[in-house]
Amino acid sequence: MCNVSKRCPHHKTNITKKFETYTVKGEPISVEANVRVCSQCQEEVFDMKLDSDNLKRAYQKYKQAHGLLLASDIMRIRKKYQLSQRTFAKMIGCTQATLVRYEKGTIQDDTHNRLIHLLDNPENLANIFKNVQSELSEKDSKKIALQLENSCNAITPYYNIFKKKESAIISEYTGFQRFNFEKTKQIIIFFAKNQTKLYKTKLMKLLWYTDALHFSRTTKSISGLTYIHLPYGPVPEDRNELLGLLEKMNVIRIEEDTSTPYAGECIESDEDFDASLFSKKELGVLQEIIQRFSECSSTDMVKLSHAETAYQKTNMQEKMSFTYALDLKGIN
Repeated sequence: MCNVSKRCPHHKTNITKKFETYTVKGEPISVEANVRVCSQCQEEVFDMKLDSDNLKRAYQKYKQAHGLLLASDIMRIRKKYQLSQRTFAKMIGCTQATLVRYEKGTIQDDTHNRLIHLLDNPENLANIFKNVQSELSEKDSKKIALQLENSCNAITPYYNIFKKKESAIISEYTGFQRFNFEKTKQIIIFFAKNQTKLYKTKLMKLLWYTDALHFSRTTKSISGLTYIHLPYGPVPEDRNELLGLLEKMNVIRIEEDTSTPYAGECIESDEDFDASLFSKKELGVLQEIIQRFSECSSTDMVKLSHAETAYQKTNMQEKMSFTYALDLKGIN
């Protein structure tokens, strides 16, 4: 290998791409690396910056493979609460120097990774804050308390709506199932993780078909959501409040898709789907729904839902009885 320090006579170099394998935590990780080579002899020339960047790519690939937060995620969570690196490090139980390395791309400790991930949810921030408050300065404590108050004020009005739903009377409009916020949240995460470009309109139909299909087989829905008749088909009642709450809880992101002329809002989520909340039959329904409709556009879903008896037998803004789901046409 040519070495710049030995003054290689081949002064002209260029950068080429090649696959290289790095050992990360004892595991071989192959990445497409940028390598400097002599333009005449084609031997590699050591370049510290390029080598460092290539190693960062290997670290990032390792993190993605093992479900670890990326450096950009760690910075995003810290800056969301406007916390200094020193304060955030105390929150997760590490030194400021360690956090600086994490934010530069070094692979974080599993325990620290879990704590940082938990801190993305303001409710968890409140619990961790109680444990470390005595170690923080008065200024930092006031800053975190203010962030928690703002988060609570933003979430509470939405959260109260769904707390009431959990104690509401079950009926044919809830699929003879009590509303379950945690299951509803997980169903949305499931579709966000398994559907490329999950537009909001399509999500509404996927939710309805999920509950309707399970009802047609068991006479009970899964989520306990109530659906109403709107121009674009069945949609959950209080759908905007539901998505707003999940967004404020950092469970989902709602992004405007500008990649096509037909702009729309897409639902994304970095949360892991918790299958333990569901029965085997419920999980089977979720898989069946995604397999049946994964290639359908939002327009396709609207057309299919318009052909359903539940839609045709109800009027605008009217609640849709799940008894009509016994006559599903789009899937069964």
